[in-house]
Amino acid sequence: MKKFTINLLIFIGIYLAVALPLQRVVDAGLKKSDFSKEYKEWDDITKSRINADILIQGSSKARLQISPAEFEQAFNKPTYNLGMDGQHFRVQKWRFDVYLKYNKKPKYIIQVIALHELLNGDIDYNYTQFIPYLNEGFIQRFGGHGFLNYLDFYVPLYKYCHQTGMMEAGLSNFFRKHDNRRIVLGADP
Repeated sequence: MKKFTINLLIFIGIYLAVALPLQRVVDAGLKKSDFSKEYKEWDDITKSRINADILIQGSSKARLQISPAEFEQAFNKPTYNLGMDGQHFRVQKWRFDVYLKYNKKPKYIIQVIALHELLNGDIDYNYTQFIPYLNEGFIQRFGGHGFLNYLDFYVPLYKYCHQTGMMEAGLSNFFRKHDNRRIVLGADP
């Protein structure tokens, strides 16, 4: 039993020594990739690149039907659309909280909401957009993430098993210069 325990500890040590740095590389590569169209927005939010005076929030209705350029032109204030396809109000609010952590407080918020968005707070659509940001900690505090379990948060590399090609996309994009014209390497669920 003692030999088994020692071998198990050695295996876990070697696994962690390889998996933790590899996960950092894959996450950094995914953030630069087009694997999910939302990675660029999350990167802008977490790197304090937005700092808008007018924020537009909501689901796909806000994302597709409200043009931030029109608001910028009409009000002469920097405007950004934080609309999220298929996400309920609770997730939209959580994204706003993440925005506030990294960017200045907006002067105005335009919230577009439909009745069905108030019914469910779980993330049940397009979850791949959150995968490279699990180590930020805000998803764990959020709760309501039915697609994730404790293995995704605490076992290195496990979070990539949800979508084929995710790890490969992260590795390949880590070692190449970012180009928005690249072919999408994967698709959102």
